[in-house]
Amino acid sequence: MSRFLRWGLVAVLLVLAPVLLFQGQANVFHPSGPWLAKNGFNLADLARAGLRVRQANGVTTLGVEPAALELAREAFVREPLATNALFVLAIDERASNPGQGGQALLDAAAMLDKRNRFLGALQMEQFSRSGDFVRTFALIDRLARVYPDLATESVQPLVMSLRQENAVDVIAGALEDGPVWANSFWRSVPGDPLLVRRMLELRQRTSKGTDEASDGKLLAGLASTRQFDAAFAFRDSLRGVPPDGTGFVPVGGIAPFGWQTQASGERSLSQRGENGYEIFVQQGTNGELGRQLLRLAPGRYTFSAEITPVSSAENVTARLQCVTVENVTTPSQPLTGPASFVVTDNCSAWWLVLSGNAWAVSGGLRSTIADMTFQAGR
Repeated sequence: MSRFLRWGLVAVLLVLAPVLLFQGQANVFHPSGPWLAKNGFNLADLARAGLRVRQANGVTTLGVEPAALELAREAFVREPLATNALFVLAIDERASNPGQGGQALLDAAAMLDKRNRFLGALQMEQFSRSGDFVRTFALIDRLARVYPDLATESVQPLVMSLRQENAVDVIAGALEDGPVWANSFWRSVPGDPLLVRRMLELRQRTSKGTDEASDGKLLAGLASTRQFDAAFAFRDSLRGVPPDGTGFVPVGGIAPFGWQTQASGERSLSQRGENGYEIFVQQGTNGELGRQLLRLAPGRYTFSAEITPVSSAENVTARLQCVTVENVTTPSQPLTGPASFVVTDNCSAWWLVLSGNAWAVSGGLRSTIADMTFQAGR
């Protein structure tokens, strides 16, 4: 449980990241100009910039430069409501008095300013260390309400905490209360297989705060971490029943069950209306435009599409690539006519991959693809 209780420290570091990235400001400890030198709020901001991240034996902590500490004290003397100064003093007190160091100072400062994001994050860490998750989640909720732009950063520690066995129970309970950060949490799908699996377990417990976009991110996370059986099962649970036929989605859908498209300066596949997509491939390049995940039984399948202008069809190809067995793929076929594929019994999950080639196309490849079908038995 102690490891789980430490996630609040990560929250502090995440919230402070914009400050710590600009540590050069911390060298400016002697403000110029009589007004600036006497203004407690400005001195407090300068003091906050004097925070330093220190690492020792794999442990990351926050510390305060001596000059910044003096600035914080002077700021508070000049302006008792300069709560950023109290934040710096609380950080220093905690460093010099581990355990509950700075708790009284921190609580008093938070009473003065409930909107201070830095004090809130530090309070969150203190509450989580003591196992007070009621107030921990309440603080995350408050910070997300006051600073919506911080919601994504605030939930990252919750995502990381899913490594702990009991985290699913704790977070599920918090989500049932409908917190404002719920959707940000669901959309923060990581790239770690264990964390994605735990998010799926949590999603099977509750749907509070989820939407089509967040479910799409979870589906994509399962696919990217090669948990394909779980991805298909989750897809089927969202529909209520497995899709008919191959499950091919011509336009739209939730990727990877629907086109997972490319969008870059060199290549793009962008939806155009309800019937197809626009294709762009930069001159002198080639590569993948999009892919879609399919569960296929052994047999023959046909993919067809209408390419406009027709002269571009030879530069747009399709192939099937097995997702569970390496180097099992079908030859790429230009879409000048229906492309035919044979699926063997050594692979059940396949990527249908669209690619474009503009090596010899003056001005690049610009076309549309529409009326796509993928059928068995032809």
